[in-house]
Amino acid sequence: MSISKLVTSRLRDSSTYILAFGVGTLINFYGQFLVPVFRGDANPLDTVIGQFEKTPLLFITSVVIAYLFPIFVGVFSSVRAQHTLRDAVSKAEFPDKKPDPVFRTATDVHGSIVSAGASTEAFLNAHDFATAADVVGAEAWRRILDASQRGEASQSAVQIFVKACNEKFLVSHAPADDGGVNLYLTRTAET
Repeated sequence: MSISKLVTSRLRDSSTYILAFGVGTLINFYGQFLVPVFRGDANPLDTVIGQFEKTPLLFITSVVIAYLFPIFVGVFSSVRAQHTLRDAVSKAEFPDKKPDPVFRTATDVHGSIVSAGASTEAFLNAHDFATAADVVGAEAWRRILDASQRGEASQSAVQIFVKACNEKFLVSHAPADDGGVNLYLTRTAET
């Protein structure tokens, strides 16, 4: 969703204006009535009326700004949060949307699979794979594990042949933030 659509969506939400009304009223009450009381004014209502009579445009502008400011802040913070989360949501949905296997493994000897999307789970179950070594082979898994333990991601994908499904895949990997290893397999066309 584009930023303009996020802004439009937020501006159409009635809670934006309810919040702005509440905050704007508090700001105006504080600025127009409480501040004069704190300064020793015995009758702040007379002061407010006097300010309005003396400089009506300035008075109205300050009241309007107190109501508009929360709208701008609320829309900005909401849009920023949604825009920031958009990437995280997209990344979280990636394993389920990618038709090729993508999964996370533990860094044990065989690479126990700890997380996989729905399509990857179906692939793993169809071929009775329980570990990364089952999928990519023991030797390839050892190389991936060694590189991952050094904190290295694959510089280029390595082609493997998976006998169980009779397919070729390009395999790349990256260390995961939780200490595991993310494995990305991409099917290749037969040549």
